[in-house]
Amino acid sequence: MISNLLIIQREENVLHHKVNEVMKKPEYWFQKKYLMINGGNTVAISFHTKHSAFPIICKITFSNMDNA
Repeated sequence: MISNLLIIQREENVLHHKVNEVMKKPEYWFQKKYLMINGGNTVAISFHTKHSAFPIICKITFSNMDNA
Protein backbone atom coordinates (compact mmCIF):
# COMPACT_ATOMS: atom_id res chain seq x y z
CA MET A 1 0.00 0.00 0.00
CA ILE A 2 1.28 3.45 -0.88
CA SER A 3 0.01 6.49 0.97
CA ASN A 4 0.76 10.16 0.54
CA LEU A 5 -0.12 13.12 2.73
CA LEU A 6 0.24 16.73 1.61
CA ILE A 7 0.35 19.37 4.32
CA ILE A 8 0.75 23.02 3.37
CA GLN A 9 1.88 25.68 5.83
CA ARG A 10 4.26 28.64 5.68
CA GLU A 11 5.01 29.04 9.38
CA GLU A 12 7.48 26.49 10.74
CA ASN A 13 6.03 26.11 14.24
CA VAL A 14 2.47 25.73 12.89
CA LEU A 15 3.68 23.22 10.28
CA HIS A 16 5.40 21.09 12.92
CA HIS A 17 2.23 20.95 15.03
CA LYS A 18 -0.02 20.33 12.02
CA VAL A 19 2.14 17.49 10.65
CA ASN A 20 2.28 15.63 13.93
CA GLU A 21 -1.47 16.06 14.51
CA VAL A 22 -2.27 14.76 11.01
CA MET A 23 0.08 11.77 11.46
CA LYS A 24 -1.89 10.57 14.50
CA LYS A 25 -4.90 9.63 12.34
CA PRO A 26 -3.20 7.13 10.00
CA GLU A 27 -1.14 5.80 12.92
CA TYR A 28 -4.37 5.00 14.80
CA TRP A 29 -5.90 3.44 11.67
CA PHE A 30 -2.87 1.23 11.04
CA GLN A 31 -2.85 0.04 14.65
CA LYS A 32 -6.60 -0.65 14.57
CA LYS A 33 -6.20 -2.78 11.41
CA TYR A 34 -3.10 -4.57 12.80
CA LEU A 35 -0.92 -3.22 10.00
CA MET A 36 2.74 -2.32 10.32
CA ILE A 37 4.67 0.54 8.74
CA ASN A 38 8.02 -0.20 7.14
CA GLY A 39 10.10 2.60 8.64
CA GLY A 40 12.87 1.95 6.11
CA ASN A 41 10.55 2.91 3.25
CA THR A 42 8.94 5.88 4.98
CA VAL A 43 10.15 9.33 3.94
CA ALA A 44 9.21 12.96 4.38
CA ILE A 45 9.85 15.50 1.64
CA SER A 46 9.77 19.26 1.99
CA PHE A 47 8.78 21.19 -1.13
CA HIS A 48 9.59 24.88 -1.32
CA THR A 49 10.02 27.62 -3.87
CA LYS A 50 13.43 28.62 -5.13
CA HIS A 51 12.88 32.00 -3.47
CA SER A 52 12.73 30.45 0.00
CA ALA A 53 15.76 31.25 2.15
CA PHE A 54 15.77 27.65 3.42
CA PRO A 55 13.32 24.74 3.37
CA ILE A 56 11.27 24.07 6.47
CA ILE A 57 12.22 20.70 7.90
CA CYS A 58 10.35 19.56 10.96
CA LYS A 59 10.66 16.51 13.16
CA ILE A 60 7.90 14.00 12.40
CA THR A 61 6.96 11.25 14.80
CA PHE A 62 5.06 8.22 13.52
CA SER A 63 4.69 4.90 15.35
CA ASN A 64 7.26 6.03 17.93
CA MET A 65 9.84 6.60 15.18
CA ASP A 66 11.31 10.01 14.39
CA ASN A 67 11.86 11.23 10.87
CA ALA A 68 13.59 14.57 10.40
